[in-house]
Amino acid sequence: GLKAAQAGVAAVLDGSKQLSKGQLQLSEGFGRIRAEGIVPIRTAVKEGVEELTRQNAAMGIMARKMESYDTFAGKPQEALGEVRFMFRIPATKPKP
Repeated sequence: GLKAAQAGVAAVLDGSKQLSKGQLQLSEGFGRIRAEGIVPIRTAVKEGVEELTRQNAAMGIMARKMESYDTFAGKPQEALGEVRFMFRIPATKPKP
């Protein structure tokens, strides 16, 4: 019985060492996922939201200026005016 108990204790000790090694690997894996995956994604999303916020503010300013812009070459103050903008942009090519 003593030899069997010693063998059992040795097996438990070996299993405990393997468990500890696996726990360390798991911890390192989670750290890597965080450093290489979660943090860069969170940073990119935050930067994207900040950029969209800036662009949205700029679009609001441009829209207000467009609404108040009613002359190109000048007109009497009491006259009604309307200005339309036309833009030429390069054609887009369809994706294959």
